[in-house]
Amino acid sequence: AEDTRLGRKVAIKVLPEGFAEDAERLARFEQEARASAALSHPNIAAVFDVGEAEVEDESGPIHNTHFMVQELLEGHTLRTTLAPGALPLARALGLATEIAKAIAAAHAIGIIHRDLKPENIFVTKEGHAKVLDFGLAKLTESSPLSGGDSAESPTRLGTVVGQVMGSAGYMAPEQAQGSDEIDERADVFSFGCVFYEMVSGRRAFSGESLLDTLHAITRSEPDPLEAAIPDAPAELLRIVSKCLAKDPARRYQHADDLAVDLRTLATEVESGLVIPGGGVGVADREAGDTGTAGSVDTGQSRDLRAPVSGEKATDGDRRRMSRFMVVGIWIVAVASGALLTWAFMPSAELAPLVSRSAILLGPSEVLDAGGVTPFAISPDGNLIVYAADVGGTRRLYRRRIDEFDAHPIPGTEGASGPFFSPDGEWIGFFAPGQLRKVGIAGGQPQLIADTTWTPRGGSWGADDTITVGTASADGIFRVSAAGDGVPEVLIPLEPGDSSLERPVFLPDGRSLLYVAEMSARADVRVYSPDTGQSKTVASGLDARYVTSGHLVYAESRGNLMVVPFDPITLETSGSPISLGIQALVHASAAAFFDVSASGSLLYFPSGSERRHSLVWVDRAGNITPASEETGAFIGPKVSPDGRKVAVSLGVGTTESQIWVLDLERDILSPLTSQGTNIVPIWSPDGEWVFFSSTREGTYAWDVFRKSVTAGQRDPADLVLAREGFQVANDISPDGSTLILADGGPGGDLKVLRLEEGASMEAILVSDATEGMPRISPDGLWLAYISNETGRNEVYLRPTSGTGPIQVSRDGGSSPVWARDGRELYYRRGAELIAVEIQTSPELRLLEEQVLFEVNDVKAVDVEYDVGPDGRFLMVIDELSSTASSLNLVLNWAEELVEAGSPPGR
Repeated sequence: AEDTRLGRKVAIKVLPEGFAEDAERLARFEQEARASAALSHPNIAAVFDVGEAEVEDESGPIHNTHFMVQELLEGHTLRTTLAPGALPLARALGLATEIAKAIAAAHAIGIIHRDLKPENIFVTKEGHAKVLDFGLAKLTESSPLSGGDSAESPTRLGTVVGQVMGSAGYMAPEQAQGSDEIDERADVFSFGCVFYEMVSGRRAFSGESLLDTLHAITRSEPDPLEAAIPDAPAELLRIVSKCLAKDPARRYQHADDLAVDLRTLATEVESGLVIPGGGVGVADREAGDTGTAGSVDTGQSRDLRAPVSGEKATDGDRRRMSRFMVVGIWIVAVASGALLTWAFMPSAELAPLVSRSAILLGPSEVLDAGGVTPFAISPDGNLIVYAADVGGTRRLYRRRIDEFDAHPIPGTEGASGPFFSPDGEWIGFFAPGQLRKVGIAGGQPQLIADTTWTPRGGSWGADDTITVGTASADGIFRVSAAGDGVPEVLIPLEPGDSSLERPVFLPDGRSLLYVAEMSARADVRVYSPDTGQSKTVASGLDARYVTSGHLVYAESRGNLMVVPFDPITLETSGSPISLGIQALVHASAAAFFDVSASGSLLYFPSGSERRHSLVWVDRAGNITPASEETGAFIGPKVSPDGRKVAVSLGVGTTESQIWVLDLERDILSPLTSQGTNIVPIWSPDGEWVFFSSTREGTYAWDVFRKSVTAGQRDPADLVLAREGFQVANDISPDGSTLILADGGPGGDLKVLRLEEGASMEAILVSDATEGMPRISPDGLWLAYISNETGRNEVYLRPTSGTGPIQVSRDGGSSPVWARDGRELYYRRGAELIAVEIQTSPELRLLEEQVLFEVNDVKAVDVEYDVGPDGRFLMVIDELSSTASSLNLVLNWAEELVEAGSPPGR
């Protein structure tokens, strides 16, 4: 069915009319809804709603129908998946780990499933497990989940002495005996039955009748697993045996311990490190070879890898023999090579091969940055998630590195900046005005926090804390991943900082790498929670720590560098070495690369084509191209007559130049050619452009002006020299005064009076940090931002007088005046807000209106301007469809030894 309110496909479960008249069945139906609705886990089918409706069926009469609405799953039950026989061990372990995690999540909130069986486990088309049907679930506490008569509560239903509840063949012995002492360990036994069947292709307990089956559960042991899997790893046998112990005290006491053991074994199988009980591991068994695993005719075990003497070799036998011959030849070759290596270099060890590959994007997939790195690689390096625009809609896609196809993640429309949880089971991401999370196996995204800031990267810590960098004066936030807290500032800005971005947790889960953006450079810093202080460890745009003991970071142009780093002392050592890789640098100065905990490096190559375009956006959010020219545009300003645009063009805020775009002829011409130049300002007559520039190797800004008609023929005129962090932001309507924001200590506002010998005077000095000043068209009011309340808000104050007036609510930044001065615009998170202003006979703030979502038009720069016709000039930024692949490098750390870079810790 379709949920018309939220526009999503759902599944509806209906209780047949006859069953609804059965009080017990109805109570079980409602029990399932309440139990399932209380669970939120990527491996548990989500329940959205439950209710009763009058329905007219084909026969005509109207009757009450009880229904449940849950997430729509595509795939098959585990029963159907097992129909051909046992699963390959690696796949069985992957599914089993997810099932165990689901059970552990239910147990954590006091719910026991009590009917775990292949029919109640779903395998999605992406290959993930979903546990269904909590109709027999029992709560470990006495109160029902939500309201209702206590006589029909889940607890009452599950504690009738002597009543056998569950499915024969999968229930625990204590369930089969009708005991009222049922706890979480009953689910562990049922899981053992399911897992036994997954790896062997046969049921653990069965009989000709129900009584025979129940007797087998309580009195007999299943056939030895070695009979079905002669080469079963010893650890597999131990796990299954522990799950199927008759005495609950001998089973796993907690499902999360079971999940840990399963995941560890899965890792060993995938890596080939598993030690089998019969001599040869099962990691190489093919799905097609498992059909004979359960066919032991005489009760004697048989080697499945070769035909018995006198038998005719089957195709499967020949495949296995051929494979083992190839493996044998390979072993001989490796042994010979190792012997030669040992002969000439006795101390040498064989190192993993460095591997480089490209992950091709689909023909219609356009990576969409949304202002942050659009992709992330999972901690184990096996999965990537990226934000892509397909058909005009940006959403998240997941893709295993060993697969060709990507799968969209439902409910992530408008998402950007994905990042993984430490266990790789969840993805955090940014939606318009929100921080959200979604399970890697699917399910509906969940809200973590509402936001008002512009996000610049997130990181998920081991203690379930998420940190978020912001493109604002707020600093780095932290919030609980559970969604039960309010974001608070963890690391505030230091004097001279413009923003703190792209945080990354270090292995201790407490210390933090992040990037401090300043006027002319960006530094990688490390924050110590013990001291509450930060220190600079490199100069770059982004950084990651890898377990080889190195720090990987990107220089201003995206060149990836590596340096030894100790995560305990938080110190680097030695000299940085280039990896010979240049990642693409986004207009917001983010370098497009990520590194998994295992050391896999994923990056977008810098040679890829990009589209950074200037567009006009009307009040309804409709977009019209302003030019066919493209580039990394920053901070566009429209000339007084609306015919030209001055804009910074370069890599982030480094090495950028001022260009002038003639809108009528669509010609883009350079105005400057040296240094780093930012924040162009038009003189009221449109003849001059003022801008701030820094000299190479210094942090101080000089203010220049240059004639637009002179072009590059004449040098720029110096207006203000070496005055620290002051950056000119606006000019008075009469052209006599520049308004500057001080990025140094204090963050105050100043004026530079051009007609009085360029004298400078402070006009707003406070303990807070102010910035982004814009003067009204009549010259009477100054709009600016300040963090005096603890977060950035937009304020007004008279240019001749005192007393601020707060304009924004719930956060605000980037104020811009309408050309007639009757409105003030500002950004609140992803929204562009218009505030009607009346200045006569006194100042009054009237109606506030949300014009459109900035993310909907893909505007990524916090700076924008307003033209004479009231339209907004904005920068949109996205990767071109010609950028067709992401590059992946494995085992790159092995090359560091050759380059002379020792590991850190």
